[in-house]
Amino acid sequence: GLLSRVRVVVWMHVCERKRATNTGKLLELVLPGCEVLLRDVRADEARFEELVCASSRVIVLFPSHDAVPATSVVKANSTRDVEEEDRPMLAVLVDGTWRQAHRMQRNFQHLQKVVVTPPERSEFRWRKQAGRGRVSTVEAAAQLMVDLE
Repeated sequence: GLLSRVRVVVWMHVCERKRATNTGKLLELVLPGCEVLLRDVRADEARFEELVCASSRVIVLFPSHDAVPATSVVKANSTRDVEEEDRPMLAVLVDGTWRQAHRMQRNFQHLQKVVVTPPERSEFRWRKQAGRGRVSTVEAAAQLMVDLE
């Protein structure tokens, strides 16, 4: 199944971990193998590097100007070597306020950015979304799983 081919890591701004409205931390409760790692925590940064090195491919879910649709990653992965198929792809979800996430993703310029097609508006009501087309981390993760299937 999909979860054996894709490992999800939530790369969270350290200030988000204790926020009651944060949805990224929910993912480690519902997605098998999902890890939440905190930026600026040395042990978490080392673990993140470990996961990147152990992965056949790394994608970062972030709507940057150079991002490609997540659905195109599935097509590209179907042409991968058999040896690479034994190692899961790593999907990184940058988690923080829009400003925090934008700053955090700058560290991933060498990694492939992907976007999902979110619903017109977020169904998440705990926190006001910053703008049209922006969704919570948990909603983005759900759509990513659909797009990668």
